[in-house]
Amino acid sequence: HASLSNFGASWNNQVPCDARGAVLPFPYATGAGYIFSAALLSFVANSAEVRGWVADAAGSDHEQLQWQKYEDTTTAYWLTYAPQPVTYIDIGPMVHDLGCHPEGARKREGGGLNRPPSNASFVVHNIKSPAAFDFVWKHVRGDAVPYEHDECMAAVTGRRRRRPRT
Repeated sequence: HASLSNFGASWNNQVPCDARGAVLPFPYATGAGYIFSAALLSFVANSAEVRGWVADAAGSDHEQLQWQKYEDTTTAYWLTYAPQPVTYIDIGPMVHDLGCHPEGARKREGGGLNRPPSNASFVVHNIKSPAAFDFVWKHVRGDAVPYEHDECMAAVTGRRRRRPRT
């Protein structure tokens, strides 16, 4: 809650979201994906309430697939209809985008959204090539593989970093 208190206050001196009645922390999950239990997934897939919500969101005065653009809040609305309480689990430190950095050996263990993979990574997002997939796979397996920045750059961008001439 503390990290989101006063959220929105810096936008043109507006009243903070929490002072306007927003529920903090966000009442839904955000991030690279969701892991549902079989029972919850079955509910979402078969719920008349969810189908009705989708039909309403795609009504004649809305873009047909508008409800798909904001999947985090859409999923939250669907889950408000769940017959049982939903438990959210924060796996944020284990989910990140693939990124290379000269200090990657330190950054991959310290969190942050863009960082090299490590054997503590659960989900790595934004992998765009077979070489990048190979690089990620090599680093997320159980054995700890040292980070090499040039190797990361070659796998992710397809080019090696130029070394200064001596």
